[in-house]
Amino acid sequence: MNSVERSEFNYIKQRINEMKPDQLNEIKGVIEFKRKSLLDDKPLISDEEMEFITIMFKKME
Repeated sequence: MNSVERSEFNYIKQRINEMKPDQLNEIKGVIEFKRKSLLDDKPLISDEEMEFITIMFKKME
């Protein structure tokens, strides 16, 4: 991940930490839908990033 991608990812993590529970559920659904619907060889979210986000959501529930 290059520095721009890393800073974008850190921004997303920060915003997720600031979200309310109903917002978290909504964004989790969007991320899961996007992840499943990608047809490209290179997904927008890496497996490592998706695993991190999934763990964050589980801790927040």
